[in-house]
Amino acid sequence: MIDIEALKVDSRKFSWRTVMTVYMRVLSVLWLLAGVVIWARIIGIAQFGGIWFWELPVEIQVAAVYFAVLSLVAGVGLWLTVSWGTVLWLLAAASQIIFHTVMTDMFGSNTPAVIGNVLTVLAYLGLVFLMEREESK
Repeated sequence: MIDIEALKVDSRKFSWRTVMTVYMRVLSVLWLLAGVVIWARIIGIAQFGGIWFWELPVEIQVAAVYFAVLSLVAGVGLWLTVSWGTVLWLLAAASQIIFHTVMTDMFGSNTPAVIGNVLTVLAYLGLVFLMEREESK
């Protein structure tokens, strides 16, 4: 028999783990939406800043496909709150930061994307710290 009472969660008690789960799910939705937008541009529904995908330089096309796949897979992993989802999200965030800071001659500068990625990673690290501190008590 399954003990249903043991599976119930006390929703009146605050938990940093719950905050982390909500945070990861919100990030998941954002990354899934970003992936869908990139795929819409790749298949010709929308343009990249007024330029069709097939007219972009090859390095931009490769980066677009890379982020289209990575964004969707990371989004699913974040929604499931599994470790590989977090790793892929951190890889995607780090890639965007590097592309728009170190490789600006090739990919251009995108300050909002860099700031957004840095802030989301810092928020994640802060939540990990608070969650681990709460569980060690």
